[in-house]
Amino acid sequence: MATVPIGATEATLELTGGILHLRWAQGQFIDEEEARAAVAAAEKMCGTRRYPMLVTLAAPVWLSCKARRILTLPGPADRIAIVGSSPVDAVMARFFLTGKALACPARFFTSAGKAVAWLRDVPQ
Repeated sequence: MATVPIGATEATLELTGGILHLRWAQGQFIDEEEARAAVAAAEKMCGTRRYPMLVTLAAPVWLSCKARRILTLPGPADRIAIVGSSPVDAVMARFFLTGKALACPARFFTSAGKAVAWLRDVPQ
């Protein structure tokens, strides 16, 4: 399937091999509007189906509290693997993963290969 842009930024979403791949652009500030655009694009792409989601961070990515609330609501992802390579990515992922209970299992990885293996290994 084609890669689609998210909102007015360089972020993209793609559904390939049964995995949604959301790529946030380097230095992107993810506010409420961007979070809603990402969710809307995923819902349009997935319809009523749910898929595992790979989220790639490119530090520094900033996430507002309102965006975090939107991205932790139930949606088209049935599990989420967040991949990053820097300490800033790890902090951002920790912010996303802690606090409010997430609607699906989610983990942070420093390896895309390990993240995809985890996404494929989780029972449907």
